[in-house]
Amino acid sequence: MARDTATILIGEEHSSAICAEIGDRLRIALRELAPVSPDLARLIARLGELDEHDSPSIVPSIDEISSAWVELAD
Repeated sequence: MARDTATILIGEEHSSAICAEIGDRLRIALRELAPVSPDLARLIARLGELDEHDSPSIVPSIDEISSAWVELAD
């Protein structure tokens, strides 16, 4: 049975877990590459610091998407 992946919805918790897993696997894979320059290493570390802070998401929540569809249907 074919599944249309565009219709699969996941919650924020699962989305965050998937992103964390991808990040972990990338870190493991990238350790095996040649070392980066000190400047690039500093920028990469800065990204990790920024990732720890809460920031507003630019992606609408599933509730916002659902309510928009309801408004369009009315």
